[in-house]
Parts: sequence; structure tokens; C-alpha cells
Amino acid sequence: SSNLKFSHLVSLMNLVLSENNLTIVKKIYFNLNKNLFNLYLNNNFIETIEYESFSNNLNLRLLDLRNNRLKFFTGVF
Repeated sequence: SSNLKFSHLVSLMNLVLSENNLTIVKKIYFNLNKNLFNLYLNNNFIETIEYESFSNNLNLRLLDLRNNRLKFFTGVF
């Protein structure tokens, strides 16, 4: 998932990345998606969410992180 990046899609509103074997969420993935409204990251293997990964996503209303391997995260918004 190191090449995963959607920041260039600035008009993106809904994104489904369910069941994609993701292990990490990096800040660079979504940092310019200011119109992102729904983000589905469920059913992956996410263990880590980088600091402030969603801090620029002011319109984000739904973040689905169900069924991942998260242990601890802080400051992601």
C-alpha cells in the first residue's frame, strides 16, 4: 500500500477501499481530499494510522474502520 495516494483527486467525495489488504493509513493518502465525505476502510489489516491522517478532511462524515487490526492511534483528525 506504499503507492496508494488519492490526494490528486481533489473532487473525490466517496471512496471505498474495503477488503484491499491495507496495513497502514498514511497522511499523504488523503491530505488534499477536502471534499471527501465517506471513506470506507473496513475489512483490511490496518494496524497503524499516521498522525493527522484525516486532519484536512473537514467534510468527512463517515469513516468506516470496522474489522481491522487497530491497536492504538491518536491525533488522526
